[in-house]
Amino acid sequence: MELTADEPDGSPAAELCWYLAREVCHHGHTSVTRNISGLRKDVAEGGDDAHLVLGSVPAPQEPAEVVRRAGWMSITERRDVLAHQVADFAQRWDGG
Repeated sequence: MELTADEPDGSPAAELCWYLAREVCHHGHTSVTRNISGLRKDVAEGGDDAHLVLGSVPAPQEPAEVVRRAGWMSITERRDVLAHQVADFAQRWDGG
């Protein structure tokens, strides 16, 4: 997210980084869904979690192919630490 701070409005690199951040957060959807189902069951039964209020957020929209490609080109052309960290993180998280 640090890389996006210095990017201009409409930057493909910033859009790509925002997407990657949302995708990483969204990746655990299956286990979160299972946990929420368990909490809802506990709430319905008046269990210890009955005081919780559960919310949700929409799934992220994947940027268009042209935006992803332009974003990666912009990031990989840079020679700074943040660009390297973004590329390294994406490669390790996604297996390349």
